[in-house]
Amino acid sequence: MQVRNGNDSWGFVSKLLHWLMAAGVLIAAVVAKVSEELSSSRDRYEWMVSHKSLGLTLLALLLLRLAWRLSNPSPELPATMPRWQRLGAKISHWALYLVLLWIPITGWLAHSASGIPLKWFNWFKVPRLVAKDTELKQLAEQLHEWGLWVLIALFSLHVAAALKHHFLDRDDTLRRMWFGFRKSDRLP
Repeated sequence: MQVRNGNDSWGFVSKLLHWLMAAGVLIAAVVAKVSEELSSSRDRYEWMVSHKSLGLTLLALLLLRLAWRLSNPSPELPATMPRWQRLGAKISHWALYLVLLWIPITGWLAHSASGIPLKWFNWFKVPRLVAKDTELKQLAEQLHEWGLWVLIALFSLHVAAALKHHFLDRDDTLRRMWFGFRKSDRLP
């Protein structure tokens, strides 16, 4: 098992962080959506604590992922990939990182501005970023929601590009992010 990134494939740590982030974002979104549908304010509150705790966990994972990414060279993009696609891949990946930073920070800011204490999974108190401020809370909530829509757009582009490379270009762009990929597994 290759722990660090190589020229042809992402390493185990990069793959693990990628898929943990993807699963975590989907779970956090589902938890938020479910909480909106609950009729009991107590249940809604508990689900939102879980949502916010997941968001803070994803923020920590993202910071770890960025540190790992900056300390490990990225695998080479396929030689057949046009220059504009290489540039698009770099821009879209960094845009994803930016929005994955934006969403939990605006969520944390909104909660802080609400003046209500937050405990991470009800285990320990999360420090406030700001004092209670109703206007700031509303702005941060709006930015948080806009971040979700930007994330949906970038995620859709990311998945579409990966599928295009796999099924149309028949290169290793998608396969090298799967666990168990070996250079000998290349498509014919």
